[in-house]
Amino acid sequence: MAQVHIELGVGANVKTKNPICKIAFGMEVNKVVLEVVEQPTITRKINSPNYFGGRAGYNINGFVPSVGYFYSHASSDDKGCNEWFVGYALKYQYVLTENGGLYAEAMYINNQPEITVGFHVIIN
Repeated sequence: MAQVHIELGVGANVKTKNPICKIAFGMEVNKVVLEVVEQPTITRKINSPNYFGGRAGYNINGFVPSVGYFYSHASSDDKGCNEWFVGYALKYQYVLTENGGLYAEAMYINNQPEITVGFHVIIN
């Protein structure tokens, strides 16, 4: 049975110290997790990356290692700053109720580690 979820979180880029937020929509079928992720930088600094893409992972007792392909939109003026990158993530989901819980995630993309924490909401 498929289980649809939404994730809302906040965090930081470890290298640049810029704050980030995360919005993800996904589903889990037989422990395979598929997600569409938007992870923008919350800053007014020029050329800060905003990642959008999809990824696939596998749920192993609440730990979800995953890999995905993300578009980095860093500049509207300089299109050379905008590229596609492979991203790797490890997420832990802590279930509070049957409707969801909390998550913590580390993602490595474009030579930059990012950490996010937030809510994992299951849609029944």
